[in-house]
Amino acid sequence: MIITDTPGSSFDKVAMDIVGPLPKTERGNEYILTLQDQLTKFSMGIPLSDQTAETVAEAFVDRFICVFGSPKAILTDQGRNFISDLMKKVAKIFIFTYMNSKFVNSVQPHSILNQTAH
Repeated sequence: MIITDTPGSSFDKVAMDIVGPLPKTERGNEYILTLQDQLTKFSMGIPLSDQTAETVAEAFVDRFICVFGSPKAILTDQGRNFISDLMKKVAKIFIFTYMNSKFVNSVQPHSILNQTAH
């Protein structure tokens, strides 16, 4: 029986959320996409002009996946920007399976509570 789903290595599981709206910056940003590695607690914030699914997906791919690689699992809340069709397409491109508010890498579906995606 699995009691915890602690990741096995850095960037296996990453939590994502949106902070804002905040006061608009000179560059027009009002939101922050926050990401935290669940093992090391490495955290980063990516400034966003809005919180649309398009903006979130582009920031996630360009500023996280292209730098650190694809995590095995991404934990999010049920925000429309995270559970959108676009994020589902991003998940397919990077070999993820969409599960509720989690994206789980279909190569190693046991990474979250030993669940499998169908």
